[in-house]
Amino acid sequence: LLMAIAVVATMFALGMFSTSQVHAADGVVNTDNATTVHDVTMTPSSTSVNGAGSWNVTFGVSAALVAGSATITIQFPSGVVLPETMDKSRVSAGAGTLLYPLTSDPTITTSTRTVILTMPATKPDGNAAPDTAVGDTVTVFFSQLAGIVNPAASGAAGGTTAANQGDVSTSAQA
Repeated sequence: LLMAIAVVATMFALGMFSTSQVHAADGVVNTDNATTVHDVTMTPSSTSVNGAGSWNVTFGVSAALVAGSATITIQFPSGVVLPETMDKSRVSAGAGTLLYPLTSDPTITTSTRTVILTMPATKPDGNAAPDTAVGDTVTVFFSQLAGIVNPAASGAAGGTTAANQGDVSTSAQA
């Protein structure tokens, strides 16, 4: 019995058991939607230790984001490892489910786990991408090929301290 318990404990420690979905949110109750993004949700496709997967980041805005010039800053939860560079074709953004590939490469700061991206300027067909309107839910999708890696230890992502949780701001809102 002791051996079985040790095996199961080791499997937990190695991240062999995972939940179907994990959300990291800023944990702040928003009282001023006009100046802050709200309802931030960061959802990785995999919660496995050292696992690479896609990430969906969604949030509500109360200020329009202009295509081609508005920026979004995303800080991933503590423990998440970002690559030094990320190809723009591996990230898409837009309102709701109308996502378009980025038209410029994102800026990455690995020490703070921060990605800064500019809203796509054009659709894949070359036409202008639409602006994001007041009240829209914005989605940013990072494909698995973007190279984002989960923490090296089970349960190491995020935490109760605000500085360790995922966070989002835009050029129009804190």
